Amino acid sequence: MNSPSESLAWFQAITSLIVSWPVVVLVILLVFRKRLLQLFDRLVSGEQGSVEVAGIRVELGRLVREGQSAVQSLHRLNVLMAKSRLLELEITRGFSPVFTDEQNERMKQQIEELERSIEEAERAVRLSARDGTQ
Repeated sequence: MNSPSESLAWFQAITSLIVSWPVVVLVILLVFRKRLLQLFDRLVSGEQGSVEVAGIRVELGRLVREGQSAVQSLHRLNVLMAKSRLLELEITRGFSPVFTDEQNERMKQQIEELERSIEEAERAVRLSARDGTQ
């Protein structure tokens, strides 16, 4: 038979385990798992989703739209900067007698790569705008 001190030690060990915060969080997650999954799905998939916690309301749909608009603006800015750099390279290519053959070849490769990158970026911007992700 166990002595009272051994029983008390076991009781204290089990009690400390049960009331430790990770266990409490795990139990809460398990109990409310379906509701939490539904809430998470609604927030992630819905553009009109909003959350209110402790009296603070956050409209996720608006945040998503503003974020997409900011990303779209950055894409357009990147395309504009790439076109500007391409123009610089094309103008510089006009001074080809100043450069070595190797430098001219590298410049030609950069121009070709930049042209391909600009085409891809413009295509992505058009698709994004067409899909309504502005």
